[in-house]
Amino acid sequence: MNPLAIATALFDVVPALKKLVEHPLKGQDFAQKVSTIAHQITKHTDPAKIMEVLNDNPQLLVEFYKKLVETEKEMYMAMLSDREQARKRTSPNNSRFMLFLSLSGLATCLFLLALGNLSPEIITLLSTTSGIFGTCLKDIYAFEFSGKYD
Repeated sequence: MNPLAIATALFDVVPALKKLVEHPLKGQDFAQKVSTIAHQITKHTDPAKIMEVLNDNPQLLVEFYKKLVETEKEMYMAMLSDREQARKRTSPNNSRFMLFLSLSGLATCLFLLALGNLSPEIITLLSTTSGIFGTCLKDIYAFEFSGKYD
Protein backbone atom coordinates (compact mmCIF):
# COMPACT_ATOMS: atom_id res chain seq x y z
CA MET A 1 0.00 0.00 0.00
CA ASN A 2 1.65 3.22 -1.21
CA PRO A 3 0.20 6.11 0.86
CA LEU A 4 1.32 8.77 -1.57
CA ALA A 5 -0.30 6.99 -4.53
CA ILE A 6 -3.59 6.68 -2.64
CA ALA A 7 -3.52 10.31 -1.52
CA THR A 8 -2.76 11.60 -5.03
CA ALA A 9 -5.48 9.40 -6.49
CA LEU A 10 -7.95 11.03 -4.11
CA PHE A 11 -7.09 14.56 -5.32
CA ASP A 12 -10.02 14.36 -7.77
CA VAL A 13 -12.48 13.50 -4.99
CA VAL A 14 -11.01 15.88 -2.40
CA PRO A 15 -9.09 18.74 -4.09
CA ALA A 16 -8.08 20.19 -0.70
CA LEU A 17 -5.89 17.13 -0.14
CA LYS A 18 -3.34 18.41 -2.64
CA LYS A 19 -2.35 21.37 -0.45
CA LEU A 20 -2.09 19.20 2.65
CA VAL A 21 -0.18 16.33 1.06
CA GLU A 22 2.31 18.71 -0.58
CA HIS A 23 3.09 20.41 2.75
CA PRO A 24 6.90 20.36 3.07
CA LEU A 25 7.00 19.21 6.68
CA LYS A 26 3.81 17.23 7.31
CA GLY A 27 2.85 16.06 3.83
CA GLN A 28 4.16 12.50 4.14
CA ASP A 29 2.49 12.04 7.53
CA PHE A 30 -0.80 13.33 6.18
CA ALA A 31 -0.58 11.08 3.11
CA GLN A 32 -0.05 8.10 5.41
CA LYS A 33 -3.08 9.06 7.50
CA VAL A 34 -5.23 9.62 4.37
CA SER A 35 -4.35 6.17 3.05
CA THR A 36 -5.14 4.61 6.45
CA ILE A 37 -8.52 6.38 6.57
CA ALA A 38 -9.30 5.36 2.99
CA HIS A 39 -8.42 1.75 3.79
CA GLN A 40 -10.55 1.75 6.97
CA ILE A 41 -13.58 3.13 5.17
CA THR A 42 -13.39 1.28 1.85
CA LYS A 43 -11.55 -1.90 2.94
CA HIS A 44 -9.35 -1.59 -0.18
CA THR A 45 -5.68 -0.72 -0.67
CA ASP A 46 -5.75 -0.19 -4.44
CA PRO A 47 -6.18 3.51 -5.34
CA ALA A 48 -8.52 2.71 -8.26
CA LYS A 49 -10.78 0.56 -6.06
CA ILE A 50 -10.83 3.21 -3.35
CA MET A 51 -11.88 5.84 -5.91
CA GLU A 52 -14.56 3.54 -7.28
CA VAL A 53 -16.03 2.78 -3.84
CA LEU A 54 -16.03 6.45 -2.78
CA ASN A 55 -17.62 7.59 -6.05
CA ASP A 56 -20.31 4.90 -5.87
CA ASN A 57 -21.25 5.37 -2.21
CA PRO A 58 -22.00 8.94 -1.03
CA GLN A 59 -22.33 7.88 2.63
CA LEU A 60 -18.79 6.53 2.61
CA LEU A 61 -17.58 9.70 0.92
CA VAL A 62 -19.17 11.83 3.65
CA GLU A 63 -17.62 9.61 6.32
CA PHE A 64 -14.26 9.96 4.54
CA TYR A 65 -14.62 13.77 4.55
CA LYS A 66 -15.45 13.79 8.27
CA LYS A 67 -12.42 11.69 9.14
CA LEU A 68 -10.21 13.90 6.98
CA VAL A 69 -11.42 17.01 8.79
CA GLU A 70 -10.73 15.35 12.16
CA THR A 71 -7.26 14.31 11.01
CA GLU A 72 -6.47 17.76 9.66
CA LYS A 73 -7.58 19.29 12.96
CA GLU A 74 -5.37 16.87 14.93
CA MET A 75 -2.36 17.67 12.75
CA TYR A 76 -3.02 21.40 13.04
CA MET A 77 -3.24 21.18 16.83
CA ALA A 78 -0.01 19.17 16.94
CA MET A 79 1.69 21.80 14.77
CA LEU A 80 0.47 24.58 17.07
CA SER A 81 1.75 22.67 20.08
CA ASP A 82 5.14 22.17 18.41
CA ARG A 83 5.34 25.87 17.58
CA GLU A 84 4.38 26.88 21.13
CA GLN A 85 7.02 24.56 22.58
CA ALA A 86 9.62 25.99 20.20
CA ARG A 87 8.73 29.49 21.37
CA LYS A 88 9.15 28.41 24.98
CA ARG A 89 12.60 26.96 24.22
CA THR A 90 13.75 30.14 22.47
CA SER A 91 14.99 32.77 24.85
CA PRO A 92 13.99 36.40 24.25
CA ASN A 93 17.67 37.30 23.90
CA ASN A 94 18.09 34.93 20.94
CA SER A 95 15.13 36.50 19.17
CA ARG A 96 16.39 40.00 19.83
CA PHE A 97 19.86 39.09 18.64
CA MET A 98 18.53 37.57 15.39
CA LEU A 99 16.32 40.60 14.87
CA PHE A 100 19.22 42.99 15.50
CA LEU A 101 21.55 41.16 13.09
CA SER A 102 18.92 40.97 10.36
CA LEU A 103 17.96 44.62 10.70
CA SER A 104 21.55 45.81 10.81
CA GLY A 105 22.50 43.68 7.79
CA LEU A 106 19.53 44.95 5.80
CA ALA A 107 20.23 48.56 6.81
CA THR A 108 23.88 48.21 5.83
CA CYS A 109 23.00 46.79 2.41
CA LEU A 110 20.45 49.51 1.77
CA PHE A 111 22.88 52.21 2.92
CA LEU A 112 25.57 50.92 0.54
CA LEU A 113 23.06 50.78 -2.30
CA ALA A 114 22.03 54.38 -1.58
CA LEU A 115 25.63 55.58 -1.90
CA GLY A 116 25.52 55.06 -5.66
CA ASN A 117 28.43 54.81 -8.10
CA LEU A 118 28.64 51.03 -7.61
CA SER A 119 29.40 48.51 -10.30
CA PRO A 120 26.46 46.37 -11.52
CA GLU A 121 28.00 43.28 -9.91
CA ILE A 122 28.14 44.96 -6.49
CA ILE A 123 24.57 46.23 -6.89
CA THR A 124 23.42 42.69 -7.73
CA LEU A 125 25.28 41.26 -4.75
CA LEU A 126 23.89 43.87 -2.36
CA SER A 127 20.36 43.44 -3.72
CA THR A 128 20.53 39.68 -3.26
CA THR A 129 21.92 40.07 0.24
CA SER A 130 19.17 42.57 1.08
CA GLY A 131 16.61 40.01 -0.07
CA ILE A 132 18.15 37.39 2.19
CA PHE A 133 18.06 39.71 5.21
CA GLY A 134 14.47 40.63 4.33
CA THR A 135 13.56 36.94 4.28
CA CYS A 136 15.22 36.52 7.67
CA LEU A 137 13.08 39.35 9.06
CA LYS A 138 9.96 37.77 7.56
CA ASP A 139 10.80 34.43 9.18
CA ILE A 140 11.46 36.05 12.55
CA TYR A 141 8.13 37.85 12.34
CA ALA A 142 6.31 34.68 11.28
CA PHE A 143 7.86 32.68 14.11
CA GLU A 144 7.07 35.26 16.77
CA PHE A 145 3.63 36.43 15.71
CA SER A 146 2.09 34.09 13.16
CA GLY A 147 -0.54 31.56 14.04
CA LYS A 148 -1.46 30.34 10.59
CA TYR A 149 -0.93 26.79 9.38
CA ASP A 150 2.23 26.88 7.24
